[in-house]
Amino acid sequence: MPINVSVHAVIKDKDKVLLIKRSDTGFWAIPGGRVEKNETIDQAVRREIEEECGVRIEITGICGLFSNPIWKDGIHTIVYLAVPKCKPKVRGTNEAKEIKYLELGNLPEEILSWHLDYIKSASSGCLIRNSVFKVRSPEDILEKTIEYSNNLSKSDQEKLKKEYVRKNEDKKF
Repeated sequence: MPINVSVHAVIKDKDKVLLIKRSDTGFWAIPGGRVEKNETIDQAVRREIEEECGVRIEITGICGLFSNPIWKDGIHTIVYLAVPKCKPKVRGTNEAKEIKYLELGNLPEEILSWHLDYIKSASSGCLIRNSVFKVRSPEDILEKTIEYSNNLSKSDQEKLKKEYVRKNEDKKF
């Protein structure tokens, strides 16, 4: 099975951060997506931000490396800090119902919890072109993933938990 790598960017403009309301889940998130074949991670984040928001960015740092082994077959995420070179699209895209800058002190409740972690990491001081590793316990990852899978039935949530335990029973954390 291939390793899934995604890239996201915390794009700040003064005291605001650029968020998208995802078309697939309806939750708010920072823009980004998966790295494609034959693409560098810097190219991938620039492409994803331009596709989702119509914004060209200047990368100013890396906020952190995060892992979520049970989200969509497992994913490892590189989170950048960036500044916009232009204004975002007024209308949404296929991947984003809405695109807007929201105040850091007034973020919506319907935000993916791990994306909130990305924003907090960016706000606590990124290392310029270096990385800060964020380590989470497997239980925390599972809890946060299921918390935002509330649209799943109770039996599907239980299946998700059992599958996670099965995949990780031989691992030492």
